[in-house]
Amino acid sequence: MTAITDRSLQRPLSVPSADELETRSVLKKCVAAQAALADLRVAAWSFVNPALTTTIFSLLEAKDSCQIANVVTTIDALFRASNGLKVDDGGAAHQVLRYRSALLAAVASPEPLSVATASRLAHALAPQTIPPLIPLSSQRDLAERLATWTKLLNQTDSLEPLVHWAVTHYLFVAAQPFALATGPAGRILNLLSLMNSGALDLPVLYLSRHLLETKADYDRRLSAVTQTGDWQPFLDYMLTALEQSAMWSTGKLRATHTLMDMAAAHIRNHAPKIYSPELTELIFAEPYTRVAHLVNAGIAKRQTAAVYLKQLSAIGILKEQKVGRDKIFVHRKYLYLLTRDENAVTAYPAPVLANS
Repeated sequence: MTAITDRSLQRPLSVPSADELETRSVLKKCVAAQAALADLRVAAWSFVNPALTTTIFSLLEAKDSCQIANVVTTIDALFRASNGLKVDDGGAAHQVLRYRSALLAAVASPEPLSVATASRLAHALAPQTIPPLIPLSSQRDLAERLATWTKLLNQTDSLEPLVHWAVTHYLFVAAQPFALATGPAGRILNLLSLMNSGALDLPVLYLSRHLLETKADYDRRLSAVTQTGDWQPFLDYMLTALEQSAMWSTGKLRATHTLMDMAAAHIRNHAPKIYSPELTELIFAEPYTRVAHLVNAGIAKRQTAAVYLKQLSAIGILKEQKVGRDKIFVHRKYLYLLTRDENAVTAYPAPVLANS
């Protein structure tokens, strides 16, 4: 058994043995969560370009993870900010975009999880306010906590993988090594841990949505481990959160796939001269589409790209908006799908103009 020191009570708190942690109820929840994650992996790889799914889902995850830390903005503001347009939300949108960049950079890095990884994440998330390490009561106490986390992190065969994932998450957030940046960094580490174990291939799990909606429950069960060593409710919570988040994400991916097929068919039927799989993918990767997106993707030169976007607007796929001197073309139907729990999709509206 591995001991850490409780910050408030200053007493040893032990991580129980596998036999104590892996109760029949916990293992049953592991099976359900593993099945949900397997479905999510299949849904993500059903896209011709699976990387497309990470563009949007990493943004959703970043948005809600930041909202847990009381940094609140909207999807609309995020896409405006990502396009260099002015957003009046006190810098929240840019903070969310910084979070997504940190998440995607961590996913792309080949290095194993470590204190150094966590430190880089914390600095990327809050570069102006977080020193290298903030001790709890002393540097020695913090070092012991992080050593405990690192030791279990590397003992991947000591527990069932999803139990291991939940326990290492607790050890990291209980250590509080990076003050307010600990929570956001810990949520990115959650995704990295699942990917390192093979439970996920792509960062398409929208876990922070569930954590945001049930924050009080999460805090209460996390505190119960620290104060009384009651692990079962915490493990139950984390595994349920994992299963429910995977199911939600799978449903949204499948609905996105359906909507992409509908968009492709609509373009082929009403504007066949401009149709290409790459153009269809682009308006899902960039729901706020600009001429520069088509040019940078090599789909069309600037003048032709403007014509393409005008045609997509005319046939009801996109909606043209003028923002200052700029023109953007918004994929409203997709944004509606992303911002709601339901996954029903309906046909695109009839064209305003006939295009051939």
